[in-house]
Amino acid sequence: MQLGFGYYHHRRFVKDSPTYRRWFTYVHLWLGRLLIVLGLANAGCGLKLAFVQSKYVIAWWATCGFLAIVYALVSLFAWYTRDRKFEGSGRWSPGGEIPGAGNYNFENPRLRKAE
Repeated sequence: MQLGFGYYHHRRFVKDSPTYRRWFTYVHLWLGRLLIVLGLANAGCGLKLAFVQSKYVIAWWATCGFLAIVYALVSLFAWYTRDRKFEGSGRWSPGGEIPGAGNYNFENPRLRKAE
């Protein structure tokens, strides 16, 4: 299913050159994140079921916890700096200008309030 959403997202992106993220893009992104977390949990449970020494199972979960904290901090930092960078500009971009792509704006015009 993830592969299908990724393929569909790519085909529509190339075909339409959208200026905002659409529903299937969000499904693809969040489903991918969920599958990564579930895969990490599956590996940790598999270590326990394979009768691996407890110190390795603990090390696995500690590493996963550390990576989750780092991911959350980097995401919050990126979100905070992105909002400050485009404050008052009326647009949102994941990392500023994309070379060769012009102004790629993810704002959904259907959600824009009437001025």
